Amino acid sequence: MGERIVARREALGRDTVYGILDGDFIKDCIIPINKPRRWDADHGRIHFGWRWERKEIENYLLDPLVIERALGNSIINMKDYTQELKHASETISIYQAARTALASNRRRLSNLSSAFGLERGKEKHLFPEKLDEISCVDGICETIDYYTATQGIQKDIVLKSFTQYKQEC
Repeated sequence: MGERIVARREALGRDTVYGILDGDFIKDCIIPINKPRRWDADHGRIHFGWRWERKEIENYLLDPLVIERALGNSIINMKDYTQELKHASETISIYQAARTALASNRRRLSNLSSAFGLERGKEKHLFPEKLDEISCVDGICETIDYYTATQGIQKDIVLKSFTQYKQEC
């Protein structure tokens, strides 16, 4: 991103091009100070613009203080705007809690075992007692039943998570 600003400055022949960098993909941990920071490179010798703490820059378009400074009270009633914003936030937070509950209970599927039976030998490989068709069908069914039971997601656990996340979101 900084390269684009430098290229634009060079193309225009002046130092009047700056950028705003949001918090996406920040690698260093910064203590929030609730105001923009300088966005520099080369130990402060190249100033690109400002770095914001919020993850998505579009979040600033929702901030009542930003809206009021940009538009003033003559265009929009700030009290109404703030109430509508709060209502939207509450509505979205419920959906976000549902998404978080689902994501946090997502199972990473393990491979379906291709062997069944008892552990045998020094290496503890699975091998059945009998190798006939009926024993093999039973072994397949037991393996699938175990796999299904350990890889499944239970509704009551996800719904309990949802209830907890609603309080946080």
